Amino acid sequence: MRYRVTPLVATILCMITIFLTLPSLRAGNPSNSGVKYRWTSSEFGGGGYVTGILQHPTNSAILYIRTDVAGVFKSVDGGKSWRAVNNGMTEGHHHNVESFAMSSKNPNVMFRASGEARGHEMVSAIHKTTDGGTSWKLVTTKPDFFGNGATRFYGEKIGVDPFDDSFVAAAGNSKGIWLSHDAGETWKYSGLHGEPFCCLAFNPYEMNTLYAATLDSLPFADYLYPNGSYKREKIGRLYISMDKGTTWKTVFEKMGVSFTNLAFDKDNPAVILATFRNDGIYKSTDRGTSFTKKTSALGMVDFSSICSDPNNDSTYYAAICQYPSPKNDSAVPLYESKDKGETWQIIRRNYSWSDFKDFAPQYQRPEQIGWAISKFIVDNTHPNKFYLMDWFGICVSEDSCQTWNANYFKGIGNICLEMITADPVVPGKVMFAGADGQPCISRDGGKTFASLPTLDAQENYYCSTVICPSKHKTGLLVYGVTNSSERLSAICRTEDDGNNCRVVLPLAKGLFVQAIKEDPFNEGVFFAYVDGATSNGAGLYKSVDWGTTWKQVTVPMLDSIKTLPLRKDFIESELLAVTAYQAKNICGTNQLLCIDPTRRNAIYFGEADRGIFATFNGGRTWRVIRTGLPFGKNTVSVLNAVKADPKRPGWLYAGFIHEGLWRSEDYGQSWQKLFPLDDHVFNATAIAIGGPTGNEVYVASEPLYWSRSESAVYASFDNGVTWQDIYDSTLGSLRWKGIDVDHATGILYGVTDGNSAFYAERIK
Repeated sequence: MRYRVTPLVATILCMITIFLTLPSLRAGNPSNSGVKYRWTSSEFGGGGYVTGILQHPTNSAILYIRTDVAGVFKSVDGGKSWRAVNNGMTEGHHHNVESFAMSSKNPNVMFRASGEARGHEMVSAIHKTTDGGTSWKLVTTKPDFFGNGATRFYGEKIGVDPFDDSFVAAAGNSKGIWLSHDAGETWKYSGLHGEPFCCLAFNPYEMNTLYAATLDSLPFADYLYPNGSYKREKIGRLYISMDKGTTWKTVFEKMGVSFTNLAFDKDNPAVILATFRNDGIYKSTDRGTSFTKKTSALGMVDFSSICSDPNNDSTYYAAICQYPSPKNDSAVPLYESKDKGETWQIIRRNYSWSDFKDFAPQYQRPEQIGWAISKFIVDNTHPNKFYLMDWFGICVSEDSCQTWNANYFKGIGNICLEMITADPVVPGKVMFAGADGQPCISRDGGKTFASLPTLDAQENYYCSTVICPSKHKTGLLVYGVTNSSERLSAICRTEDDGNNCRVVLPLAKGLFVQAIKEDPFNEGVFFAYVDGATSNGAGLYKSVDWGTTWKQVTVPMLDSIKTLPLRKDFIESELLAVTAYQAKNICGTNQLLCIDPTRRNAIYFGEADRGIFATFNGGRTWRVIRTGLPFGKNTVSVLNAVKADPKRPGWLYAGFIHEGLWRSEDYGQSWQKLFPLDDHVFNATAIAIGGPTGNEVYVASEPLYWSRSESAVYASFDNGVTWQDIYDSTLGSLRWKGIDVDHATGILYGVTDGNSAFYAERIK
């Protein structure tokens, strides 16, 4: 029998077919259509380590800087403002830039070398741009680089031949020399595998002369070669090639010597100036065969930077890295030589704070400017203009180093942040916490931030971990701080919106304030999640007097857990941290403690592997929630965030690394995966719920070595039925650590591991 298909039936069948063949429109899968957002970086100044600088050879207003965690930034106004240029980065380690280079013949052609250490190996890449950093493409992953490693602030390890811009060379961390003869499109190994290279440099005044210098030992060799397979005498070497890298000759070697930088004499190609780690500046007059120390009178000092003056052939400049070297005789140790490096003098011995203009307000002493100096150069056109790079950013002098202006590090924003939260009462007010500074507050919708004052405490709590604004008491902020180098932490509070802050609960060594949340029903009640060793005091804390005093709450389910998190070393040193060798550095905070806003006395306390511990009677009894959730499905299937819907009782969200976003609609008794619904790996790093309609769900993903997920932000405006991809991929591969939504304005806020804070506004 045949059936006649009417036009109406045909239309319906066609619509059904379209729906079934477009999985991106079905629940739990992403769509690139629909709502669009405009992403803007906050103008918060400073943070992160600026480790290198390049200047355009014919347009001195164009500058580029590289950073250890935030990629490459560009200035077109002589260093007054900056913007990130990371379009084309697809992996998190692409933002860990150890070296970069520019073609002197075509300055729009540049290369960036990035990488990090994870899983006892190096993961690295070289990218190329032909449009001055507007876009980048991957050209090779063969050499190894460590953008956040011990050598990040020394010399460059990639270079373009100044006489032949089709020839590009790179020196790996330990995988030898790599060459390209087609302007970086393809690469070939050139030998010297295992050598711990620290810098590579073409002599700009002599054709076909290329040097590569080493340290005396490989940093983190025990991590990269845990079986002890790496064997090498502690000898520093200088190699030379005069045939475009085809062959290499050792011209100098010495026990205990580590080269860190090279500079060349314009008038005599046989002259080389070199910095030796912790041993000053040396000079060679025979192409590196022998070196003589030129800074004996200055003592044992670690010169991190040395360069020639392009405006004066006899003058060189150098700077000292203040850590871990001994204290020097100047707060800002900048030096010059006016006789081709034979003698050196400090440029200015006594700086006062009035000599430093437009620095971020948390920097209040000259010593902070002179700490961890990475590069110090003179402008290639203006002889009185200098650039100084350090741990906090880049500053400019236009009067021969007498005064300095940081321009508030405008646009750099390469600071590592832990979390962000929108004020529950005041629209447009948002605050974050993170490394190398106190918590910061914005009152203009995330455009600018101001730091809370530095605490006057003996323990020197210079980092922050979390901040919680009060819904019940205007001006009350309760927050966590830490001294990461000594592993000391504390809970602090202020009652006047940050004007006066004080420590209220110092914690034992090794503890860390992971989260602070206010009870939405009971005024004056706060809870704090403290991780670390449970025998040392890690667990759940409660305050009933507006965060002034605290007592630990017994959570029986934690008895078998010795540390929070249980797999502390792996999660905090390998999986989530900013880099493998910095344990507990920017793992993301304020996401594993949830006080249910729809049910009185309901608390959720998450542990990465064991489950979510829940109480519905204020802590008298507890139960574990894990059935139906992907705990243990994979080595990296760990819980990273717990969030309750502020509008729908019983709705609870759980974000997992590798396994995506899950939801329960019955207080955790049963669960369903919400996003994505296919087998696509997705790191649900951070969750935000609510928005002006109350129907919005946001989830952000950070790219991780152990769980290869995209950098992404997805939004649902119908409680997870459909999803929109709202991320701007031109920002690069950002490592999202926290997101939140302003319930009044709908502005979405986000913070990253390296690229500071962002705000996203819906495009109408």
